[in-house]
Amino acid sequence: MRNVGTGQVGRNADKRQLKRARALLEMFEEDCGRRAVTVEELREWMGAQYTDQLQIRMNRRLHGIDAGVL
Repeated sequence: MRNVGTGQVGRNADKRQLKRARALLEMFEEDCGRRAVTVEELREWMGAQYTDQLQIRMNRRLHGIDAGVL
């Protein structure tokens, strides 16, 4: 079994974090009809969401699950 160094693990974690951040920005834009201007504005929007619903939306977006198929 190949030993993966922490550099690769760190890069993968960075990529996942970037994907999540992009997804949040896209969801903000969908909900608000414009881009977030500040991080604080994004945090306030996130705080106003139901955590479980926000997570479901995030998972659908990141994993390509079609929201219409349930």
